Amino acid sequence: MLFSKITSAITVLTFPILALGAGENEWKSKTIYQVITDRFAVGDNQPVPGHCDGQNRFNYCGGTLNGIKDKLPYIKSLGFDAIWISPTVENTDNGYHGYWARDFYKTNPHFGSSDELKALIQAAHNQGMYVMADVVANHMGPIPNNDVRSFPAPFNKPEYFHQNWRAINYNNQQSVENDNIEDPRLHVLLPDINTENQGAVTELNNWVRWLVNEYGFDGIRIDTLKHVRADFWTDFVASSGVFSLGEAYTGNPDELVRYKDKVHSLLNFPFYYLCRDVFQQGQTMWKVEEYLNMMRQKFGQQKLSLLGTFVDNHDVPRFLNAQPDRSLLRNALALSMFTDGMPYVYYGTEQEYAGGADPENREPLWYVPYNSQGTTTARVISAWNRVRKQAGSALTNDVHHPVWTESNIHVFYRGPVIVATTNSGSNGPLIQRTIPNLPFPTGTVFANAMDPNDRITVNNGAVTLSLMVEPKVYLRV
Repeated sequence: MLFSKITSAITVLTFPILALGAGENEWKSKTIYQVITDRFAVGDNQPVPGHCDGQNRFNYCGGTLNGIKDKLPYIKSLGFDAIWISPTVENTDNGYHGYWARDFYKTNPHFGSSDELKALIQAAHNQGMYVMADVVANHMGPIPNNDVRSFPAPFNKPEYFHQNWRAINYNNQQSVENDNIEDPRLHVLLPDINTENQGAVTELNNWVRWLVNEYGFDGIRIDTLKHVRADFWTDFVASSGVFSLGEAYTGNPDELVRYKDKVHSLLNFPFYYLCRDVFQQGQTMWKVEEYLNMMRQKFGQQKLSLLGTFVDNHDVPRFLNAQPDRSLLRNALALSMFTDGMPYVYYGTEQEYAGGADPENREPLWYVPYNSQGTTTARVISAWNRVRKQAGSALTNDVHHPVWTESNIHVFYRGPVIVATTNSGSNGPLIQRTIPNLPFPTGTVFANAMDPNDRITVNNGAVTLSLMVEPKVYLRV
């Protein structure tokens, strides 16, 4: 018999964190749906735009804020109770993604008006959903001759920008923080904001405070965290007054941990790379336990429970591009949605999109029906989100307890939920195991979220389950 390498008794450690803005406890109970505004939906009963393929994906394709508002029922039917939308500020040319700011105090007219943004957030709140703003404090959009004086005030002062005007050397952290991101397609440098200049710092803090208060955002997702000196973020987050999720694009936990006390949460890239190794490449599932041990040691349990778990997003190829086996995607999603952390799902994953590197991973969702039951993946996401809601704080206040691991199977419980995953894939064998070391009384019954007739009953701290290809998520009845 193969037992977990992680002890069942897990000490919850307390680490210094920022003063709460808009509720860590509330946010960690959410599942977040990430959308690229320009690619998600067209509103106001407008016709679906034409082709958005190939080179056309480097420019605007027609998605709007009203499109998101009109499709909130679709997002809710998938079970999500928070959405993360693209940066909303006015951009320089071709900034369909939102990350090339021109004027921080204007709304991107391609997406809609300020009133339409307010209407979207109010409509989301009316449906019990939080809305997360994507914000960028590191850089602005490319401009002719790098003449930052052409930006609208207040960011029209040369001293508000680093004057090196050279591409980043990613092997040098000082260069990452002080040099310029280069767009490899346009061969242009993005103006890099000088966060050593107190005037620039004050303007950024004033802006994020205004943005949240003006529109009523519930949280912020912070882009390019590691491109700015780490101690800048404390006041920036405090100025926002809400929950913060930071993006430091690195799979190295020793690099990521540098920011753990600067923001409330971080995108968990080590988890993303774990899923790539285990489910895309078929490496041993003992890596799940190795990952948990390592992350708990470096981040502490409290912080780990807030990190954002994901299997793909707008910066990486979609899971199915590298591994077309949909059952493996669903196994990765089961781990993402129930392990320690705050799960988010990238739009289109539920519809089994398989785009490659940027911009191929930014497909229009209007290519398929907005149907939460249209694919097996959409159905399991909907069902598992129901489990998360039904389990409530009993799930989110507990932790991932491994109880059985082999090279091709990992079983764990968290609160009233038992999760069984495999990386065997569509041609995998039937796996039948008796799983011991469960803390539930004899006679406790669990039902499979996807098949209520599939029930397992605890007997002397153990259950017997079968697993073949697809993951299973059981909720205590």
